[in-house]
Amino acid sequence: MTRATSMPEVPTLQETGVDMALSGWIGAFVSAGTPFDVVARLNAQMEKALADPTSRGSFAKAVQQPLGGSPETLAKLLHDDAAKYAKLARELNIRIN
Repeated sequence: MTRATSMPEVPTLQETGVDMALSGWIGAFVSAGTPFDVVARLNAQMEKALADPTSRGSFAKAVQQPLGGSPETLAKLLHDDAAKYAKLARELNIRIN
């Protein structure tokens, strides 16, 4: 993990000796079957918005660091998170209906 750009003097959890990472994400979704060219255009516009200095400044004030990425990157994140939390639920004996 890296320090928040808006608070560079505040150490990360790892720097304080805590072996834990906290993160969250937000994704944009469209209906299944949406043509790939439409998805690609939407993704390009999202990437453009995330690169905008005003947008980046707003994220920094909220201590957030937007990453952006491709639809495939988001699909992998969803897959990996589902597997991670399913494993954790099994280990903690949490039932998911």
